[in-house]
Formats: sequence, C-alpha cells, structure tokens
Amino acid sequence: MKKLFKQESFNYSRQWFPLPALLFEIEGEYYVFDFNQVRFLEVSELIFRILSFLKQNKGELQGINTALSRFSADEIETGLKQVTEYQELGYFRPMVFQRKNPYNMERIKEILDSQLKGMFLNVTSRCNLACSYCILSGDYDNHSVLKQEEMSWDTAKKAIDFYTSRANTEGIFRIDFFGGEPLLAFPLIEKATTYLNHIFKERNQEVMYSITSNGTIMNDRIIDFLIENNVLFQASIDGEKELHDHNRKYKNSDRGSFDTILMSLQAIHDRDQDYFNNRIRLKSVLTTEALDNSSENFFKIPIIRKLIERNRYTVVNQTPHYNLKKDEDFFERIHKLGDRLLQKRDAETLSQLVDGLNYKSKNMFMATFYEFFDVQVVNSLHFDLDKPVPFKKDCMIGIEGSVNCDGTISICYSSDTFVIGNVHENTWYFDKIESYHRDRYDRVACEHCYVQRFCELCYEKLNADEEKGLEQLNNFCNFQRRYFHVIFDYMLRIMKHNPMLWDELNRIAEESKKIILNRSPGSNYE
Repeated sequence: MKKLFKQESFNYSRQWFPLPALLFEIEGEYYVFDFNQVRFLEVSELIFRILSFLKQNKGELQGINTALSRFSADEIETGLKQVTEYQELGYFRPMVFQRKNPYNMERIKEILDSQLKGMFLNVTSRCNLACSYCILSGDYDNHSVLKQEEMSWDTAKKAIDFYTSRANTEGIFRIDFFGGEPLLAFPLIEKATTYLNHIFKERNQEVMYSITSNGTIMNDRIIDFLIENNVLFQASIDGEKELHDHNRKYKNSDRGSFDTILMSLQAIHDRDQDYFNNRIRLKSVLTTEALDNSSENFFKIPIIRKLIERNRYTVVNQTPHYNLKKDEDFFERIHKLGDRLLQKRDAETLSQLVDGLNYKSKNMFMATFYEFFDVQVVNSLHFDLDKPVPFKKDCMIGIEGSVNCDGTISICYSSDTFVIGNVHENTWYFDKIESYHRDRYDRVACEHCYVQRFCELCYEKLNADEEKGLEQLNNFCNFQRRYFHVIFDYMLRIMKHNPMLWDELNRIAEESKKIILNRSPGSNYE
C-alpha cells in the first residue's frame, strides 16, 4: 500500500495563504515569480506543483496526495520543508501590502498654493487632422470627444494669473500649450506668451515654453515666434509616407499630412539649424502596420536622421484602451515582436537580442519587454519589503493640472473627467482633490495582485465618467495583469534560449546601484 502524506505529520504555521507567487511552466522548466520580492526563481517540478496546489487550495493541504499522486509521501513532505526553507529566506511569504501615499493634503495644499513650477494650457479643442488612433476620436470609452472649443483671452489671462500667483519664485517656470491642435489658436498663444514674458521679466525668473503639435501648421510668423521664445516644439510623424498618411489624414479628407509636416520641419531647419537641433522633438506612434514595415528609408531623410542622432526622436506605442475587449491589436503587436525575439539564440546582451530589429521594433522592445528587467531591478534597489510602495507613476495630484477652454482645471492633460479647480473662480477644489487622492490609494484589491509593487495606475487610466469609474478601474487592472503575464511568459522563454541574459539582468542591477550610490546627497527616488 502506498504511504500517504498526513497533514498532521507536518508542523507548519499556516504561512501559505495568500501565496505571493505567479507560476510559469516554460518548456520543461519551472519558474516562480515572487511578487513581494519582485523576482523570478527557477524551482524543481515538485516545488512548482506544491506551490500550485497551495495557491489553488488557499493554503490547505487536504487532498495533496491525490493532486500530487506522482510523488511519494516522503517527497511531498520534503518538498513542503523546502518551501518553508524558501520562506525563511524571504520568498513565498504572505505579507500585508501597503500602498505608499507620498503626499498628505497639507503638503498638496502648500505646493498648489505657493510652489507651482509650470502649467498646461489647452488653448483649443479643435484639430485639423482626424488621426485613426487619436484617444479623443470617440473610439476610447475613457476619453471624451474633442468639443471644438477655443479658449478666450479672458480665460487664458485668468489661468496665467491663477498659476503665476501660486508659482515657485525660484527656478524655471514651464508653460505647455496643448490642444487639439494648439497652433490653430496661435494668436492666443502669442498674446499669452507676451503676457507671461512680462510677468517673469519683472520677477527676474526664467520661463520655458513648449508646444505639442501635429506639425501641419507652419509659416514665417510661427517660426519667428518659436525661435525668439526658444520654444520646445514637438511634432508627430509616424515614419514612411504611406504608413503615416494612412493614419494621420486631414479631417474630412483622404489627404495625408506627411508632406506638409516634412516641409514644416525643413522650413524650421533652414531658418535656424541650431534651434532645430536643440529644440525640435519628433514623436512617432507605433501601430501594428509600423511594426511590420521593415523599410528604413524614412530614417535616411537628412533632417530626420539628424534628430535621431541627437536623441530627439521618440517612438511610443499606440495608446491601448485598457480594456481587454478592445485591445486585441495592442496584444497582437506584443505577440508579433515576442515571436521574433523567440527566434534568437545565445544572445549575451540586450543589444545582441534586438540586433536585426528595425528602429521602431527596438523602441517597442524597450517600452514593453524590457519591463521584465526594469521591474526587478527597480524594486530590488529602491523598495524595502516591510515598507509601503508607491505607484509606478506617482506624480502629485494637481502638479500637472491642465486648464481647459472653459477655465476648469483637470487633474492632468490626459484626464479631463477629474476636475480639481476653476480659474474663473480663482480656486482649487481641495475637497475633490482630497477625495480623488484618498480613493486612489485606499484600494484593498491591490493586496493580492501580483503587479502591486510596479502598478502603473494613474488618473489617466482611471479617466471615465463617474458612473463608469469602477468599471474603468476593473478594466485597467485586468488589462495590466494580462499585459505583464504576457511579457513575463515571453521573456522567460527568451531567457531559456539565451541564458546569458540572466547575467545581463545582474549587470543592469549593478550599474543601477552604482548610479544610485553616486547621487548627490539628499536626492531620492520618486
């Protein structure tokens, strides 16, 4: 008769629930992601099966003989002792998770009333393009459609007065002009800049301007303005002409905008190369079509190549809906790139791993699959197990507040449903700020979530009408958990084919540690 493992024969103190472990079986190898330690461990099949059983049975041992019938009672008991030994080393130990709230209301009020370092002005909600992936097109449930409004000078002046009267009197004050397409309201931008220059000249304080534009509106007057005010100017161009024109067409037209944007950039370059080299930025949105496009002709265009060489060209992934029902295309891009990376063998460094990918694919790798390295390194260097952990993006509420055309202040330029003030009333809504702030941090559901220590929840992700707020939160959490599971699964398979990359992970951690140790006194990680 087969000897059975008896639960009462094993002395344990119910340390196994909830078990902070995510399990991966990869081509005959077994990995456990400890989401308290934010670290992967390779374990034996026996340990893997025991952990799987404990997770499914909420730490209860009853029925373990049947579930693990391939193993003897002695093997099961030995395996449970090994799990306990792992726990003594700090792994697989249930812990009370706490979210770090880095800003109390007293501090928030102090900063918003006297220490502001910048402002965002949404000078118009009109746009002359109809980009296929625009988050304000109406296709995104968590973002409203552009309202086709213009900011009045009265509103702009009150916004400037509101912010500058609460500004820090030292350092650079930054003003970001947004839209819509902000250059549709260029006369207002001119007038606002003249007024701001006067204010900060009297204060003997430096002011910096930025404009985020689609790049289709340009003339000598605008170029003169950009150069004279040393404006940081960001335009959007998505690569090859055919690809760009497919996604970034003029409104109510089949005409693409590639040629116009290129002419705008060339005109700025021809007027002042020094300004072009230092103050122009390009952003490219990565779509599935772009990932498939292997042509590099776009990057050979002289003015484009010049910006790339100066790190003035950024590739961003097309914004997901944060809704699994609508993000098939997003995950299709992840799978396409992941499948390509799985073909690699014996890469010893990340550079070798991405060698052969086109420019945009390399950028996508850094924005997605590299998070496998990033979350492990960041958590190992910055966060102690017994201390609360902040959200990955933990900017202070209101510090990126954005003034809308009607004078209301949104919590940030990407989240218009959270209104926290009004320049016409000359006030912050501190009661709402406190409520939003409390609701974000007091989330019990985080306690058992495996992304708890690197969660990217922010108000942009929560942006939705009040009655849909909880639904949007659940959508984002489900999206994020699937996203990281896919990234981890791919990277573990990639690491199996390229085992020296584990040494690369350790090298990145060591280099990051040196950077931290060499920081100036008083600096910290936020």
